[in-house]
Amino acid sequence: MQFDNNKPIAIQIEEFCRMQITSGGWPSDSRIPSTKDLAMRLGVNPRTVMKAYDSLAEQGAIYQKRGLGYFVAPAAIPNVLQILRRKFMTETLPETARRILELKLDVKYVTDMLTHMVQSLDNKQEL
Repeated sequence: MQFDNNKPIAIQIEEFCRMQITSGGWPSDSRIPSTKDLAMRLGVNPRTVMKAYDSLAEQGAIYQKRGLGYFVAPAAIPNVLQILRRKFMTETLPETARRILELKLDVKYVTDMLTHMVQSLDNKQEL
């Protein structure tokens, strides 16, 4: 995993874990890597992984079984998707709108292009 120097590593690990959950890489109720194992795999301090896991647990994405480790929560996907949607709507979309205005792009053209791109991606996923 390549880390972005402009973003805290724990947040990047949290995002990595969310992707594992939403993509099905870590199925519901499955055991996830221990903080030590994931830290070794990513080349980071185990405390950094623990910080990401603590945040994910607060969000209802993972839970801990004493003595057994961390597991993906049964409602992890809806919980994670809700968080990602909220982040998209409050961070990504406003930034995109600012860029559209900054670049003096025609909003209808951008909307049409976005609709086309989403439909194209949706069609690829159906195959």
